[in-house]
Amino acid sequence: MTSRSRLTNWLIGPLLMLLAASSAHVLAAGSLAVDGVTISASESTALVEIRFSCPNRLLDYFLQGETDVLQISLLKMDQCSSLEPSSDREEVKLPGNSALAALTSVEYESRSQDEAILNIRFDRSVRATFSHSTDQRLLSITIITHAAERSVAGSGAAVGDKPMPEAQVVSLMGEGEAAILQENYSRSVQIYTRVLRANENAYTPQALELLGLSRERNGQLAHAVAEYRRYLDHYPDHEDADRVRQRLTGLITAHKTPKPGRISGSPDRISSPWNVYGGFSQYYRRDTFRLKGQDSVNSQSSILTDANLTIRRRGDRADFSGRATLGNLWDLLGDDKGPGSQTRIYQAYVEVLDRPTGLSGRLGRQTLRTSGILGRFDGMHLAWEFRPGMRFNLMGGYPVDTTANGIEKNRHFYGAAIDFEQVADIFDVSFFYNRQKFDGMQNREAIGTEIRYFDQSRSLIALVDYDIGFKKLNSLVIQGNWNVRGGLTLSGSIDHRTSPYLTTRNALIGQPFTTIDELLQIYSSDEIRQLAEDRSREVRSYRVGASQSLSERFQLNADFSLVEFNGTIASAGVPEIPEQETQYYYSLNLVGSRLFMDQDTSIFGLRYIDGGTTATYTLSWDSRFPVTRMFRINPRLRMSYRDNKLNGVDSWTLYPSLRLMYRIGRRYHLDLEAGMQWINRNSTDDNDDRSSWFLYGGYRANF
Repeated sequence: MTSRSRLTNWLIGPLLMLLAASSAHVLAAGSLAVDGVTISASESTALVEIRFSCPNRLLDYFLQGETDVLQISLLKMDQCSSLEPSSDREEVKLPGNSALAALTSVEYESRSQDEAILNIRFDRSVRATFSHSTDQRLLSITIITHAAERSVAGSGAAVGDKPMPEAQVVSLMGEGEAAILQENYSRSVQIYTRVLRANENAYTPQALELLGLSRERNGQLAHAVAEYRRYLDHYPDHEDADRVRQRLTGLITAHKTPKPGRISGSPDRISSPWNVYGGFSQYYRRDTFRLKGQDSVNSQSSILTDANLTIRRRGDRADFSGRATLGNLWDLLGDDKGPGSQTRIYQAYVEVLDRPTGLSGRLGRQTLRTSGILGRFDGMHLAWEFRPGMRFNLMGGYPVDTTANGIEKNRHFYGAAIDFEQVADIFDVSFFYNRQKFDGMQNREAIGTEIRYFDQSRSLIALVDYDIGFKKLNSLVIQGNWNVRGGLTLSGSIDHRTSPYLTTRNALIGQPFTTIDELLQIYSSDEIRQLAEDRSREVRSYRVGASQSLSERFQLNADFSLVEFNGTIASAGVPEIPEQETQYYYSLNLVGSRLFMDQDTSIFGLRYIDGGTTATYTLSWDSRFPVTRMFRINPRLRMSYRDNKLNGVDSWTLYPSLRLMYRIGRRYHLDLEAGMQWINRNSTDDNDDRSSWFLYGGYRANF
């Protein structure tokens, strides 16, 4: 690469991304495991969507109560498990609007060829709920920022007197914020109304404000004024009261009739209908490794630049929004040594909502987690809320394999779905139909449903995806949680699915062809569909977990999972994949706070994996220390032992690292992390020592 082209990459690339962008999202570019992270936020809750480059199955997770650290264990599936990780730890860089989710870092840590840990950290305590897409490529986490310390000032009750456990209130608050993020304001009105029927609690002021906001955005302006006034009547001294007064003043002023001869509403009294915000970041990443008796080799040296922007306009009748998220990886090693420079488009769409009719449309590159859509696509999503809590959806477009490519027209789909919310006040039910073609041949034709159940202490989610073309069950997922008395939470899941997801395109796996047209020169359509079935195998997993609060400072988490893999048959020159032994995963975590200083957090972990032919033992320690309000340090240490029973090779791994985080005001963040890894492998014939180190640092800003 010439110096001139490098200068162009440095200056022109980020400028073009800023001119093209339009969204409140966060992403990661150039990462092998994580394709991107996006964030959408309102008031005090954010929706964090983490998209993987290939399927990652959930093994265990600990999400009870309030915490500033989430750890989620993943099992790499399909091609993920066959890839040798380029780096044991991939730091997903965060543009400035990560502050909307109180997010400080997202990290994908590859523990082995089959297992990974997702570490998610926040700058303050949050509550979280999550869901996983049917294709196992998208993890969605709803973040609720800490509200328990908010003052509840005022006299008189603003709500009803119905008893409601805090866990249910928190769950409803998360659902309401998610509905606002999806611009489903009728749904959020219903949810916050339910919250306000409960006894007064720490979330009451926030729920009352968001109820007013939901009515305002739903075009119910008189109702919104009434809710804001009710808020100020009961909570005039609350820390958020000034914001509510501004909302109320804006509504009243904007809709007053001007008196003759006077100009109504000076610029400082009427807020602009436009809202623009976004973020920008640049990070440098360097990875170096050295084998025994050899010189050090640089495996990565890159500058990663990201930009995002959101544009919103609220009209008297219709609302408009435009979003985009883009990233650029500048490979400093050169095309012959590194992955090569590339630009990615993660989100780029416009959306219009007509409030009186309930019609909305979104056009561009976007992501759907439901309705049988397998992730990101370029196309259109139309929705019509024909009655409160009832919505009909139409979708169509071109699936996106990689964000580095433009529109790929060799594969297209269309589908429809209908959603029913709050059936019998406890169920949400959706039904969908989805059809997809690849190179002119039917690739997928599926029907399915998603059912969500909630009561005061329990939740249950069930998803079914059935391919009526192949007459095969693609996936059946059941997840449940039960908040028991005494700070105990029980959880479990059952997951049966084909892997990879059954589509006609699977017939190309292992073939020297890239299109179905080439296969049709040799095989018939029926034979190609049989090849696709031959390449897909069944995977079954079962999980149970428990989380117990021991005291105000300690929490204990325990989890057990097992995964069963069927094999595939040999056909068309592609060898079989033999059936694997059942894998068992055991984990135990102790989470402590204020152990060494005020507001510190530490996680001590013990994990054992019985893979049949291998056994792995891991000890880990992860702490965060707030040295000052603006400066934090994050030391980590992991030590593991792996015994391969087939070839008699055992290995020890030691992995220390240190991260420094400095915040400048609310808009700017500086990050620097360095770490090393030592691996010692012993066999009957030889000992193999290897080491590696990484450096990762940069800045992010929001505006």
